Parts: sequence; structure tokens; C-alpha cells
Amino acid sequence: MSINIYSAMQNECEGDMATTKNIQSIERAFSILELFQNSGTPDLSVKDISESLALNKSTAFGLINTLTNLGYLQQNPENQKYALGLKLLSFSNAVKVQNIIIRAVHPYLEELQQKYGETAHCAVKYNNGVIYVDKVEATGSIYISTQIGTVNDLHCTGVGKCILAYLPEEEQERIYASNLRTMTYHTITNSEQLREEMAKVRQNGYAT
Repeated sequence: MSINIYSAMQNECEGDMATTKNIQSIERAFSILELFQNSGTPDLSVKDISESLALNKSTAFGLINTLTNLGYLQQNPENQKYALGLKLLSFSNAVKVQNIIIRAVHPYLEELQQKYGETAHCAVKYNNGVIYVDKVEATGSIYISTQIGTVNDLHCTGVGKCILAYLPEEEQERIYASNLRTMTYHTITNSEQLREEMAKVRQNGYAT
């Protein structure tokens, strides 16, 4: 069991940002970092990266070399492959200190954990999914193996269902009509069943 808090924050600059063109080289650099995050392998070669992201090999090498020089990637001298660099760890600590949601919610997570003795999470909607931004571990023997920064689909987690149930109806319908991935034997992938599940969440005040 875990206790989940949903928090959302409106971005006043959202309209202006939507009309600003992205810089391709920055997009590509971050796509490389995200590839390492999602690949499930400890290291990748230049060929792995260029093929996975459909980049020209020389372009990929230039980006990889720059990220390595800056400390965001590191090269294994034994196999010449690359992995995420230790410098990224400093961002994790900085986010915890600076993020307004985490700073605001952490004391309440501590109160919830102390009151119920269970792991307490704070999660927010992230694109079409949900991302865990903070948690306080339970002191008992039951351990919840969630990691800060993990992104899951809305329809297949307890915290995701809590968020989905209270989204605007138009946004809910868009998600119901999307390709609902099967994550476990119990995942609801039928749109009508998911609508019924969301009605139960609103009625009960919690999700499982």
C-alpha cells in the first residue's frame, strides 16, 4: 500500500512557449540522454545511439563527444561504449532542493508516512503519464520499489488512476481512445471498463 498525493501547477508562460521553435541540436542531445534512461542497458555504442535515434553517425558522435566532455556521459575504456555520467547526479539533488512542488509537499508526505506507517508518494501528471517527484519511505517491513523520476501510464497505476479520474472530461476521453498498454495481467485496456473504473475511483475517493 502507498499513499499518493497528486499536485498540479499551471505554467503562465505555456502559451508563449508553445509558439517558440525548438532548437534541433538541443533536442537531439536530450534524446540521447533519454535513450540511456529508457534503454535498460548499462552502456551504448555510437552505432547503437545513431541507429536508435535515426541520426547520422557523425552527428551522433559529435553530440556524444560534447556530452562526454561536459561530464553528462562517460566512456568505458574497455569497450569504448558510453554510459550516463556522474554529473547528472547533481541535477537530482538540485531538483529536490529547488522544485516548488517538492518543497511544498515534502512536509505533508512526512506527516502521512508517520500517521499511517506506509510509503507516501507525490506524483504529478507528465505528458500522457504520471511521474513520481518525491516520496517518504515506510518504516515497516513492506517496501514499495518506486523510484523518483519514474514515469508510468495513467491507466495502470493507483496514483495514475487518481489523476486520470479528475482530469477534464475531454482529456479523459482522449486517453480512453489511445492505445492503452498492457503492463500486468490486471491492466485495464478496454476504454469502457476504464470509464467504469474511473467512476468507482471518484465514488470511493481512492484508486488501486
